[in-house]
Amino acid sequence: MDQNELNSGSSQVLITTDLAHSIDVQHVYLVINYDLRIEPEKYLNRVGRRGCFRKVVAINYVEDPMMLFDIQELYDMMVAVLPYQIADLLE
Repeated sequence: MDQNELNSGSSQVLITTDLAHSIDVQHVYLVINYDLRIEPEKYLNRVGRRGCFRKVVAINYVEDPMMLFDIQELYDMMVAVLPYQIADLLE
């Protein structure tokens, strides 16, 4: 798969690592960060670039909740905590 497939929307899933930080995919609306172990300053590189003027939802799996508090303070934003029983939200 190449970046054109992602930008055109013909491919809708991209699994990547931190090594792919320079990929700019236009149609990303959901980012799932599994095992989020980064410096807070690098968070925006993971969920999308500043100034792209699009809404992106990020789901972050973290072991240390303090990391999310650091991200909230650095970027002046609110990170909502999902309950452990996510299925309860679907009812």
